[in-house]
Amino acid sequence: MMEKDKEAGRVATSLDCDWGFTEDSPRNGLITSLSVGNCFVKTKAIAAEGQRVFVKCWLPSERWLSLHGTVTYCIQRVGFSVNFDDLTDEHRQMIELLMDYYRAEGE
Repeated sequence: MMEKDKEAGRVATSLDCDWGFTEDSPRNGLITSLSVGNCFVKTKAIAAEGQRVFVKCWLPSERWLSLHGTVTYCIQRVGFSVNFDDLTDEHRQMIELLMDYYRAEGE
């Protein structure tokens, strides 16, 4: 199954994050899957499809990664998926490194 995930460009993660509808990101969650274009945030807090959200996570390299995007679907009391908006090359590279980190951790 891991090979299939690699081909799909998605990895399973367990990455604590802060998120919210403003850059302050007052809510917390757990990023359980990640790709260069989106992620799934596990949280009991409610978000609605189409809402813009900010997601910040503390990386294993001990620095913040701050992203923003649009909620594409929600599962009540479970979490939501976010498509990232306007990723810079630096953000893409950081996400790819993070994905590599979790792939290696899963081997």
